[in-house]
Amino acid sequence: MHINTTKRLAAAGLTALLLSFSAAAAYAADTETTSAPAETTSAAETTSQETALAETTAASTGTTAAPDPLAALTWEEDGTGGIRITAYRWTSETEVEIPALLDGKPVTEIGDSAFRYCYADHVSLPETVTRIGKSAFEGCAYLQSAEIPASCEVIGASAFEDCERLESITVPETVREIGAHAFDGTRYYLQRDINYIILGDGILCHWDDSVIDGEAAEITIPGGVKTVGVEVFAERETLKTVHIPASVTRIQAGAFRGCKALETVDFAGETLDELAADAFADTSWRTGSKEDFLTLGDVLYAYRGTDTTVQVPAGIRVIGAGAFAENNAFTTLKLTDSVEEIRDAACRGCTSLQVATLGENIRTIGDAAFAGCTTLKYLRMGHQLAHIGQDAFAGCPVLEEVYLPDTLAEIRTHALGYALPAEDGTYEKLRNSLTVYANAPAARDYAQENGIACEKLPEEENTEPAPEVTTLAGSGMTLGRPTGTAWIPALILGGILLLAGIIAVFVRRKK
Repeated sequence: MHINTTKRLAAAGLTALLLSFSAAAAYAADTETTSAPAETTSAAETTSQETALAETTAASTGTTAAPDPLAALTWEEDGTGGIRITAYRWTSETEVEIPALLDGKPVTEIGDSAFRYCYADHVSLPETVTRIGKSAFEGCAYLQSAEIPASCEVIGASAFEDCERLESITVPETVREIGAHAFDGTRYYLQRDINYIILGDGILCHWDDSVIDGEAAEITIPGGVKTVGVEVFAERETLKTVHIPASVTRIQAGAFRGCKALETVDFAGETLDELAADAFADTSWRTGSKEDFLTLGDVLYAYRGTDTTVQVPAGIRVIGAGAFAENNAFTTLKLTDSVEEIRDAACRGCTSLQVATLGENIRTIGDAAFAGCTTLKYLRMGHQLAHIGQDAFAGCPVLEEVYLPDTLAEIRTHALGYALPAEDGTYEKLRNSLTVYANAPAARDYAQENGIACEKLPEEENTEPAPEVTTLAGSGMTLGRPTGTAWIPALILGGILLLAGIIAVFVRRKK
């Protein structure tokens, strides 16, 4: 037997021995209490187990059964007509070939941790795979090469991390997402003689200044890079200036997070299709800037002002993800007609925001864009709106009238009329008198399906002015000015009680 295979079998045997001790201890503990009912075996496990049983039966009858590669796999349907590999039970194979079809359906996904700590030298993925999950091959110490099929679009975080012998990696341009640390700890990274690695569709996924002269104070990202990947420059203590070329259209989560000394961000482009809310978190540029509006190209990355009325400057096309999130200083938001998109969670949790006028050319409102704006009561949109994202206005209990234009093509789940989701992901309908005014089928269908009152848009343009702002900035509570007459009895009763208390004190002192 090959010596490497012997070592791997020994390692597998040791693992099995440890697991058997653990199982024995668990069994001993269980015998002291009432035993729980047996768990239901999943359909995928049944598929794998039946194959193994057939091989055992063949052996007992004296016949020779050919090894079945499917016996080591466990799988499930992925919900889109494909198959997701969920687990692989390694025995002694050094070459593993995953079939393109299981149960007559294409294998589209390698699930999270499915091949973690596998001892194979090489794993062949079929051309049907579109996604490789988190930690899918993490810690596969003997894996030497990885060829990602041209169909693949996503490689999850830590997918090949700590594959110590992995020195050959082929990633096609179809891959647009590579998670954090996907190839960290591989020979492919360690043996490079340049300080950066670009994979897939122009994704900058690794940068190591130590290859040249140690950590730098100034970095220029190479031209041609389209995406600054997840956490590529995170926690660099010496970085003060970064130059980003016009080719970059995406800056992903945590790309520069924790670069505390970073104070200059020079972006040569005009716009960014993606700019993660935490891309520059905990940097001097983000926290120490004296500017109210932090922008990259035509994208508003963050608002740092304290005005009660915010007027976004002309020329801003995109309100970035989380740009105003959790800011309770302002009560009124006014967007200019240059704004076309409000990205995910842009104004989430702005509990003092009461009035929002979104401009004539707004086309997209992202997921949870105004979620949790508990005092938002006036919303005005132009005549170009096409998309409202999931949870866009969830948790807005005083928003009772919404006018939606005829251009609206999509309104996603729980966008209007719901409280914020509970910890278990469930939603509760708001008990308010929300009315949607719309002619667009998408809006009327949403209202009908969710039990929300719906009226046709008025023939004449709604010119009702914004209501008077009555919320104290930052408090989320109404000012002390009462409205109506319900306060009068309370005032009279309070006066009587106060007078009675004064008389009682006076009488007691006289006695």
